[in-house]
Amino acid sequence: MRAHASAFLLSLGIALQLVGANFDSLIGVGGWWAMLAGGLLTEKQIRGPRWALLLVGGLLLSGLLSIPGAALSENLVEASATMVLVIAPLALLFFAKSDLLPRLGWYLLPVIGVHSGMVLFDAAQHASQRVTGLSLNPNPAAGLLLLASIWLLQCPRVRWLAVPMLAGLPFTGSRLSLAILALVLGFMVLRHMVPKSVALASMCLVVVTVIMIPNPRLGNTTAGILSTDVAVRIEAPQPPSLFPVGVTESRLLRASHNVPMILASEWGALAAICWVGLTLGLLVQNKGRTRYSWLLVALFVTSMLDLYTWGGSMGAAWWVVTGHEAGRPAHT
Repeated sequence: MRAHASAFLLSLGIALQLVGANFDSLIGVGGWWAMLAGGLLTEKQIRGPRWALLLVGGLLLSGLLSIPGAALSENLVEASATMVLVIAPLALLFFAKSDLLPRLGWYLLPVIGVHSGMVLFDAAQHASQRVTGLSLNPNPAAGLLLLASIWLLQCPRVRWLAVPMLAGLPFTGSRLSLAILALVLGFMVLRHMVPKSVALASMCLVVVTVIMIPNPRLGNTTAGILSTDVAVRIEAPQPPSLFPVGVTESRLLRASHNVPMILASEWGALAAICWVGLTLGLLVQNKGRTRYSWLLVALFVTSMLDLYTWGGSMGAAWWVVTGHEAGRPAHT
């Protein structure tokens, strides 16, 4: 009962934060409280290799030190504390028992279904615009469809549920998500995680959707536009810091879309090293032998060029997947 209650509260919190964008509205605040309640209610288990626990400990310690660091550096203390509060309920998910992730996935499935339905409905009404579904931003909207598709395509009995998600993905206008989908599907075929026919059919569905109902943002894509987009996203408005200094005013005006760069500039170089080390270490440890390893691959690549995987509704994915992969035997 407790396990199902925690999964329900977490899925509710993720849905509300997807709609309400963290603390920007009462819906977002309600989502934060639901995620905190769900995180506290989950059954905890300190598990995993020692190096993984040390890295996540270093990451969390850096976050806590960013609050006094902001005060000493005369940066934005309130914004720095808010960022720590955003991450707090998510960090609890790293220490949850390994059965949380599959259960949370099934509880989130109705939310993802409504989201993909709204994307397709909005696309039918406004085919020339980027659509967002339940989200306020097309990039997290695409990220949710991407992760759900990768997960469902590895579940033989319910693969057909990925069809509306794959069909809706191009309408978000996210070039990054489409590229990651092709990349991950290719590697999953090589690792025999999905049949070639399933991967080919999935990409054909996406391509046919793009051709039949073209999105101007995808249609205008060139090598020059892509290289400029990547350069802008990686660029950091504030330089990396050796020690935690918190959020600066330049961060509020324009933030880097590279998660390690954000961590290095706000929580210090140690936090960035811990985040990258933990993510890559778990990928090397499990070598793509678990179905959730491929979610971590998608999250890592996305985090190099977008920031929504760090906090809020989509940030929960990184914490729960890394916790699951740290404690789950590599052969399952």
